[in-house]
Amino acid sequence: MISEPELVGEDGYGRAELPGEHREPANGDKETLDAERPARRRPPWVWALAGAVGASALWAGGLFAYDRMGPDLGGYRATENLCEEAELKALTGALGQITNPSAQSAEHQALDRTMCHVSLEPEESQPQTDEDGNTFVSVPSARVTYELHRKVDPEVEFEATLNAPLDLFFDEKPPAKKIDGLGERAYLLSVEAGDARSLVVLDGQARLSISVSPAYSDDGESQSDLSAIGIEPLLVEDMKALMERLKRPA
Repeated sequence: MISEPELVGEDGYGRAELPGEHREPANGDKETLDAERPARRRPPWVWALAGAVGASALWAGGLFAYDRMGPDLGGYRATENLCEEAELKALTGALGQITNPSAQSAEHQALDRTMCHVSLEPEESQPQTDEDGNTFVSVPSARVTYELHRKVDPEVEFEATLNAPLDLFFDEKPPAKKIDGLGERAYLLSVEAGDARSLVVLDGQARLSISVSPAYSDDGESQSDLSAIGIEPLLVEDMKALMERLKRPA
């Protein structure tokens, strides 16, 4: 007589494994089998896709932050009265004290613009009369402009607007001399037959200029030679002081 298969109890051998049943290895064997079993590897395109998605998320986040916060203004601030910011100590020491200051400004969420015009009156300046006997005083003058671009990069149009609006009236552009060590780019322009000088600077999101015109007689002739007094270093000195002042808190 054939008896039922004997099930082994807890005698150290464990029970018999039935068909279709997987038996876990004894203690100490599981780690060996896991080590011998090859690890599952993800296809390379999975990692590439994950990297692309991560990069896109970072780029989108950076673009959102840029649109929300705007470009880095480099410490520059807006001002309503540029005449109070532009002391022009170098120019006044050579040409005369500031008189008749006139300032204008316009603020916008994309662009802040301001301008200052002053006369530089020498101590020995004497009134003159025109052909009709009208008395007038002809003295050198200075014009300072400041633009702070809050949305777009002014570098794209900087070269094209160096001589604006002179490009609309003259066939030949006034000569431009590059000045090193001042902002990102700077040029000294000679305008009005070489009598006047204009220093134009691009520094990040800021575009600045200081222009000096000599005194003129009633017939339009220049009464002073700006090149004779070394106008270039004076403009550079006053421009550096202005740029530094516009970065200070108001």
